[in-house]
Amino acid sequence: MARFPEVLARFDNEPSRDKSLTDEERNTLDNDIDEVLRLIANCEGFQAAESSLLALGEIHKVLATLAFRFGVSLSPRQRRIVREYDRWDVPEVRHAVFSAIRRGEFP
Repeated sequence: MARFPEVLARFDNEPSRDKSLTDEERNTLDNDIDEVLRLIANCEGFQAAESSLLALGEIHKVLATLAFRFGVSLSPRQRRIVREYDRWDVPEVRHAVFSAIRRGEFP
């Protein structure tokens, strides 16, 4: 997940640059999302997945910042994470998302 802050920093530090993700950045971010989702799906239970669910929340924050602050066009999957994990700070939402990930329904 280390790449998400790097991408966000690029947008913060290069205000005059085109506000779009490169193909490499988009693929890298999607790979990071896949990794976190895989970790969550492989957890025995909700408690074991809690740190990865919080990591998904951090990914959500970066994607939301890219979309709403910088006007970056996100992939449909990335937009779905922004939309459906918006209240990731609420334990019930994290629990529902955990269940959906385990069933292969999110995002």
